[in-house]
Amino acid sequence: NQIFDAISYAKGASVIRMLAAFLGIETFQKGLHYYLTTHQFQNTVTEDLWASLRTMQMGASVDVETMMTSWTKQVGYPVVRVEEITPQNVPGSTTRTFRLTQTRFLRTGVNFDDHAQRWMIPLTISSQKSAHPTKVLMSEDNMTVTIEAGPTDWVYFNSRQTGVYRVYYATPRLVTAIGAGVANKQLLAEDRLGFEFDLYALVLAGVIPTTQLLNIYQYYRDEDDQFVWGSIISHLQALSHVFSEEDWFASFDSFACDLLMPVAKRLGWESRPDDRPNDATLRAQAISFLGELSHPDITAEGIRRFHA
Repeated sequence: NQIFDAISYAKGASVIRMLAAFLGIETFQKGLHYYLTTHQFQNTVTEDLWASLRTMQMGASVDVETMMTSWTKQVGYPVVRVEEITPQNVPGSTTRTFRLTQTRFLRTGVNFDDHAQRWMIPLTISSQKSAHPTKVLMSEDNMTVTIEAGPTDWVYFNSRQTGVYRVYYATPRLVTAIGAGVANKQLLAEDRLGFEFDLYALVLAGVIPTTQLLNIYQYYRDEDDQFVWGSIISHLQALSHVFSEEDWFASFDSFACDLLMPVAKRLGWESRPDDRPNDATLRAQAISFLGELSHPDITAEGIRRFHA
């Protein structure tokens, strides 16, 4: 029965970050300064902040009040389905076109034909050859967008994970191309994390099969970011609890051990002077999960240390 709960603070911070990224940090800071100085020693309402940010856009066309009302006055958040409609095998093509559809994301299932709710979604789209993300405001249930990119380039929606929405890539070659961008680390660490987390969320919602997520993990074998690995381990651990009674669990066990043992070997069992800030946490996560999976080397070393 309280407004100021964990959802309010977490969602509130997320949508403010999303707005700041879409307007630009400098514009957002100027709008915030204008809001504070204009209304000093006064009471305000939410709409006063939106009006101040709109004033500082210097003629830009973003309707801040309408956009933010769609995020603050209704529950939940959306998922955007991305389908490529570019004709394939066009020699020398430098652009790609996508059909986007939005609906509410729910872990209990997603229906892309359900348009009972609609958000004004600030999309930030990066591609393999773009120096800066393309910004597009999605205000309808469906829209098309054209991006500068080569036929086989990766195109990633929600660059730097500033948007409060999930992304479902319905065209398989988009997933493959992004996977290649993950493997060669052309995608930023936060986007490698966001890509994996979106896929896991879509598995839970029944939108994609678990095998699609597991197949994507091949692109993360050379991952070096602790937060990305932490997310992967957490999700594999959750899946292992679901699959533990299945006849084929031994195959899942072997897959997870093969994926994670290089991480455990790289970090070792003992802290080191050259450890990065989060290596200790990742070391504990990797060794703990491999022990839970009864990896023989991890189990033997754990027993040896116990009796030492």
